[in-house]
Amino acid sequence: MQKNQFGSNFTYTVGGSLKQGDSSYVIRAADQAFYKALNNGEFCYVLNSRQMGKSSLRVRTMQRLQSEGIKCGVVDITSIGNHDVTADMWYLGVARRLVRSFGIKINTRQWWESQVDLSPLQRFGEFFESILLTHIPEKLVIFIDEIDSILRLDFKDDFFALIRSFYELRAENLSFERLTFALLGVATPSDLIQDRNRTPFNIGKAIELKGFQIEEATALTTGLARKVDSPYAVLQNILAWTGGQPFLTQKLCRLVAEADFITLGNEAQTIEKLVRTQIIENWEIQDEPEHLRTIRDRILRDEESSGRLLGYYQDILKEGMIISFTDDYAQQQLLLSNLIIRNHGYLKVCSKIYAEVFNPEWIENTLEKLRPYAESIRAWEKSEQMNHSFLLQGKGLKEAQLWAAGKSLRDLDYEFLAASQLEEKQKIEQALVFEFKSKQILEKANKIAKRRLQIGMLILGIALSAALGAIQLAKSSVEAKYKADEVTKEVKRKLDRSANQLAFLNSQVANAMNKLNKSRTALEKSRNDKRMAKQEADFVKANLNKAIWDSKQSITSLKQKQLTEKEKTAQALKLAKIANSSKKIALIQYNKIKKEVKKKIPNCIILKRNIFLLRTI
Repeated sequence: MQKNQFGSNFTYTVGGSLKQGDSSYVIRAADQAFYKALNNGEFCYVLNSRQMGKSSLRVRTMQRLQSEGIKCGVVDITSIGNHDVTADMWYLGVARRLVRSFGIKINTRQWWESQVDLSPLQRFGEFFESILLTHIPEKLVIFIDEIDSILRLDFKDDFFALIRSFYELRAENLSFERLTFALLGVATPSDLIQDRNRTPFNIGKAIELKGFQIEEATALTTGLARKVDSPYAVLQNILAWTGGQPFLTQKLCRLVAEADFITLGNEAQTIEKLVRTQIIENWEIQDEPEHLRTIRDRILRDEESSGRLLGYYQDILKEGMIISFTDDYAQQQLLLSNLIIRNHGYLKVCSKIYAEVFNPEWIENTLEKLRPYAESIRAWEKSEQMNHSFLLQGKGLKEAQLWAAGKSLRDLDYEFLAASQLEEKQKIEQALVFEFKSKQILEKANKIAKRRLQIGMLILGIALSAALGAIQLAKSSVEAKYKADEVTKEVKRKLDRSANQLAFLNSQVANAMNKLNKSRTALEKSRNDKRMAKQEADFVKANLNKAIWDSKQSITSLKQKQLTEKEKTAQALKLAKIANSSKKIALIQYNKIKKEVKKKIPNCIILKRNIFLLRTI
């Protein structure tokens, strides 16, 4: 309590409702609007954030109405409870408080139990018509405070629908014209009745409760008179920091009244020092009575929407103000937290103190605790969303999508997740294209392998035919036998060469398969590995082109050798004519050669079977 230069006592009230006669009560435009509307019988609601002076407004308005003969009753919903309470217990609790508030002499429980044939809601409605309106002939105004405490109850839609029905009954029952309601709490009109199958709570007059304006708050200078040279200048600086927020304004006024004397011209520096040292610095510790922590907890209480609220607030803080959209959920919740206010169709931060406490660094730190991908999105944002290496992929992307499911996030989060998903999709598509091209290369390699096998079989057939021809020629000449031996050796060499070519081809196919597997593994790596994978693919392609070129060269060589064999066969025929005279000797030699060939036939059969197996690989 401070004593001013005129000897009167002046008290700044920080937290709680101001009592009758409190000198620091600031009369605002809402005082007259609220009183006038209720006096005219209008249903009213004052829905705003906490610590904006709703309860003090109710107390002062009740006193004014009662002074004019209007009966007033008040029900504080928090005193009834909202956990483990049945509809019957809850409605009975409200009825008993109204009976006590209006001073009606009746046994409420006895009357309530006598209406057992009615549902709790019907009994409550009957209570108004049979008890309140019967026992009280004057005008009645019922103040229901802390209505946000009822929002979690299953039957709250029924309760507000009943209040709306009392308004509609005025057309049928004149007694209800005397009954008026005033609802106060931290909520929006759409919160009161959420069942879409019912008519929304669209009656009554909304009372806008704004912060202190300089012309309204001049009464506060009374407590500053003996502590400053210029009380009005000090009050201007206080409101510049608090934005007129009642709690902060009362608190800062009290800090000034308890501080050292403020001389003329030093108002701004002294007030800033007080704000920073007594409110902003270590605010979580100094926040007594609790105010800033209440705002923080309201924003972060719902994990599913807190990211969205922080992002919305971050945009407002960055831009200074943004256009207001009344149907936006994030906007409504920020307004109810008192962190922002609506001003001429725009949204802005309520006070400079809030902007200093809940600053960009606090937002980033809080978001980092909420999001599992905070570091990645921050780096992506700093790169102006151009560096795709910071985007999520694979397991990280899946975990982020699971975390984000069902949550309301800021727009930047949705853009980051969408960009990550698009990047992941493009990588998968590129992998599929690369795999398709690799399969085409492998198919070409298989075709080349089959072609080589066919050529090898053709060479083998030609060689066998040549061997048989040589054997026939050997029947008539020793010299033919010698030639046949040469041809047989040549055939064997060609068979060995064919087997070597087939083995080499098999190793090339295996190498191609290994490189394909390595390429598939490389696709799962980052974008930087993509270039290496492409180089590997080009290398495989070059090897396959070389294999094709080698195959063509082999075919050309085989054709040339085939012509040589034909010439040799022609010479052998000429020799056969000359060798007719030595038939007997040739037959003997022939039998020997025949035995040797029979010994080699199993080896040829094994070779053919190996060739067949190679074709099936």
